[in-house]
Amino acid sequence: MKKFNNILFTLVFLGIIFSVGTISFLKQDRNISSIENRTLAQRPDLTKQSFLSGEYFKNFETYFSDQLAGRDEIIKVYTEEQLFLNKTIINNIVVAKDNWLLYNPSTEHVKKEMDKSLSNLNNLADTFKGTGVEFYFAAAPYKMNILKDIYPSYINEQLGVKNQKYFMSHLPSSYHGINLYQYFKQNYSETQLKSMYFKTDHHWNIEGAFAGYQEIIKQMSAASKQFKAKPVDKENLSLVCNHKSSFVGTLNLRLYSLIDTSEEKICYYDPVFNPKTGKVTVQTGTGDAQTNINQIYGAGFNKKKVLYGDLFTWDLAEINYEYQNTGNDLHLLVLKDSYANPIQPFIAEHFNKTSVLDIRHYHKTSVAQYIKDNKIDIVLFVYNDSNLTGAMYEF
Repeated sequence: MKKFNNILFTLVFLGIIFSVGTISFLKQDRNISSIENRTLAQRPDLTKQSFLSGEYFKNFETYFSDQLAGRDEIIKVYTEEQLFLNKTIINNIVVAKDNWLLYNPSTEHVKKEMDKSLSNLNNLADTFKGTGVEFYFAAAPYKMNILKDIYPSYINEQLGVKNQKYFMSHLPSSYHGINLYQYFKQNYSETQLKSMYFKTDHHWNIEGAFAGYQEIIKQMSAASKQFKAKPVDKENLSLVCNHKSSFVGTLNLRLYSLIDTSEEKICYYDPVFNPKTGKVTVQTGTGDAQTNINQIYGAGFNKKKVLYGDLFTWDLAEINYEYQNTGNDLHLLVLKDSYANPIQPFIAEHFNKTSVLDIRHYHKTSVAQYIKDNKIDIVLFVYNDSNLTGAMYEF
């Protein structure tokens, strides 16, 4: 009987392994994991060289792991167990006090890479030296930097602030630096700062973003020879909130949305777009041209599960705004990452024309050529202050 049970157990075990392997092999491979926000490995090509070097087997192991049938369900069960055991770091996400979610801290001082970015910024400005084009760099306070004290004391030292301080202190003289980290630290308490960021996402919420917008306009107006304006007072705007849906934060997504998000505020300030005096155009990924701001800003606001891009604007390659009665004939170019998505319509209201580019997705021309072709007067960078290196500095 014991021998029979052993044989049965072995057969069942092998059957499970064989079934999972067969299903994994036959099912259609996924390209990306929305949960992990990364590209999944695809089936490697078998060549004589990769076979003899062993590289094929190494790549196939990674491929099989990424494409394993039921992989998400397995990781979700593991995540639930880790949360139950009150683990601090789960799926590379730090679960801090009161369920504040943070990325694992930056532990590298990337001076060499930042120097390359700074050199590229300088070269871009030098291209337009003597033309009157003004350059501004607004560094938005990254959640993991401005709220670094939320990290448990035993977590490795956070070097994100050191990196941003180095970068902003070495910004080329041709740029007017707008250090929003410094402004936020000097003007808001820790409690106020917490109210300006999502707990379960890596972005600021509309309150933090709007405070950033106001300071950007104030500093640009003070420094510019051609632009003078006052930021919109939020008291004159309508705060639109969705109390029925749930917010899906980017960090919580990595934890399979297992963290309670009932405290997250799904809100934005209505840009009050008037089609009689304003115009907005965007080319979507599907090739459709949209001219209604409600199709661009807050387009997914009423979904049952609302993501950051649904609430504000997704990372679109190019958006163009035109406004009448702004008091100037200036054309502004905004080069941005996702931290600018909540505030781009408000910035645009101050200029006759505003072009917004996300150069992660815009590949028609170089930035320098775009400035020339569109007769840009002012260039404004709005990058979060952890976004200091890489492809977004290739102009």
